[in-house]
Amino acid sequence: MPSQFKVIFQFTEADQGFTEVWYRQANNLQDASTIPPSLITASINMRNALTILRKVRVSDTQQLRSSQVVSWNRSATYSGSEPAVAGTACVMAVPAPTIGATRHVWIRGLDDFQVARNDANGQDYLRPQLQTNIGIYFSQLAQANFLVRALQKISPPNYVFRNITNIAGTAGTGIATLTYSGPTVFQANPPTILISQVSSKLWPGLKGSFPALAVGTSTINIAYNMETTGSFPIVKGRFREVNYAYAAFNPVNVSFLKFGTRDTGKSPLGGRGRRPSVHLRLV
Repeated sequence: MPSQFKVIFQFTEADQGFTEVWYRQANNLQDASTIPPSLITASINMRNALTILRKVRVSDTQQLRSSQVVSWNRSATYSGSEPAVAGTACVMAVPAPTIGATRHVWIRGLDDFQVARNDANGQDYLRPQLQTNIGIYFSQLAQANFLVRALQKISPPNYVFRNITNIAGTAGTGIATLTYSGPTVFQANPPTILISQVSSKLWPGLKGSFPALAVGTSTINIAYNMETTGSFPIVKGRFREVNYAYAAFNPVNVSFLKFGTRDTGKSPLGGRGRRPSVHLRLV
């Protein structure tokens, strides 16, 4: 049965990095990790030659820590154009009318020449070559079963946040039981929950969406591998029920919105990443 997989394209631009996140429908993790070479070529041809596609990380949306990394290290052919200012992005609108959603995709790593504005009216516009290459990119994405994901609305009281008060489990079993306070009725059975505000130092990976394995009275079981056996109180943490919908898109309906800027962060090759401010510390 086909499932949805999260696909992260990881690029480097100079000593910084950025990602493009997509979702893909496939039968298994291996099929989802098999990216057509034509799609890889299309993903880099619209960018400056100094921007490199380093790797693609694919993970199962239904199984925690089930992922695969495929290295590519590919860049566009040399164009002779200077790279755009780091963070400059071409914003594209990708509609998925079957689920009533539109996703905005920020494409970075462009040529400086391709970032254009009309002298007469001040409107941003796509130069012909960039427009062609972006069109090929989205066509390849659609052909490879890449999807648009949207967060569907859930009616109260199921939409409210529930505070997590305790986590319990046996090390190595891959199952943890969360105790919570709040409404015990969920819209879906079993539901999918979105966890936030839990300390990443105490409970690494306990963040994001988890499909519930079982629901009890004020308890919910999730696929989380605890390192220590026992029952532990959680001072801060919460979750709410969510429902994600996935849908295909028509590349013909993808449209250009504007040129904008988005910060680039740490390189996928490692390192501490951006340090936006300097903090003085007394020793």
